[in-house]
Amino acid sequence: STGCHVVACIREAGNVDLHGTRVVVFRHESSGDLILSFRGTKTGKQVWTDLMMRKINVCLDDFLAHPHTKDGQTTNASHIEDMLTKGEITKVRLLDLLPKIGEELPIYLKDARKSGHNVSGMGRIHFGFWSSYNRVRRQIHNIVREELLARPGRLLLTGHSLGGCQATLCAYDMSRWVLPTVKRQMISLHAYNRAQLDSLQISCYTFGSPRVGGPSFAYAFKQVVPDAQRVVCDGDVITSGPPVYWGYYHVHHENIIDFTGTIRVEPSLIEKKFSLKKRNNPQSHFKETYLDVVKKSFSPHMSEEDLLRLLKKKYGLKEE
Repeated sequence: STGCHVVACIREAGNVDLHGTRVVVFRHESSGDLILSFRGTKTGKQVWTDLMMRKINVCLDDFLAHPHTKDGQTTNASHIEDMLTKGEITKVRLLDLLPKIGEELPIYLKDARKSGHNVSGMGRIHFGFWSSYNRVRRQIHNIVREELLARPGRLLLTGHSLGGCQATLCAYDMSRWVLPTVKRQMISLHAYNRAQLDSLQISCYTFGSPRVGGPSFAYAFKQVVPDAQRVVCDGDVITSGPPVYWGYYHVHHENIIDFTGTIRVEPSLIEKKFSLKKRNNPQSHFKETYLDVVKKSFSPHMSEEDLLRLLKKKYGLKEE
């Protein structure tokens, strides 16, 4: 038993499945942690989402999309969303569903309070990741606020592959909007003590996550979500993209686990060059591979001889 119970299973708004985004919300009984787990790439829609690599401008202050579209049209995202959910329209541009600066605020932000982080300007974010996260954003805000008010605790965001990218965006969003709002509500209701307020922290642990956006977003994310760990299985090809020469940068902190369970925290360029694999192995990205190496990192039940044989096999060295 993991000691968790399922709080909610989140699908896209109105069950109109444009990206195939899925989120499961858990509560860990003993610690009180509220855990959001985002599903990785599994369906054709999610593969298509991964391939939407053009970037969109997002305001790092409000965490809303820039209003200007290529053809100069602007729309009210909340109105379009409601029409789609009610079945009044069946075809819609994904861009029209994104809340934008200058529109009426989405209902889940109208009574919300932002954090005091000093972030501003525009960040460039992968369109598919941003669009797919926004398809479940309203439900996440509502559920997380309700759960943390009922039982304050740490909020933990996690996911594998595409799910890791969505968890990264969600962590920024929760730290920027939801945690400050919950703290304000607790204080206004006089339903808190100092320990409960202090327990409202946020962590983001992702596995096999590609790059999410440009350098401005990566820098802002480091400020807004200091407790972030990006776990990479040695050789994972998916974590090498989208490429840096397209303007994509990884968020912090990188932890690379090899096939022995050895963890390298924020490895240097020299370590990556000479002691780690090139990131060209699709098998290293499989969820089962991550489960295997993470388990080994906790309890590597093998002798020195077995460990040596495993190292030689995985790194292409000949047996003596």
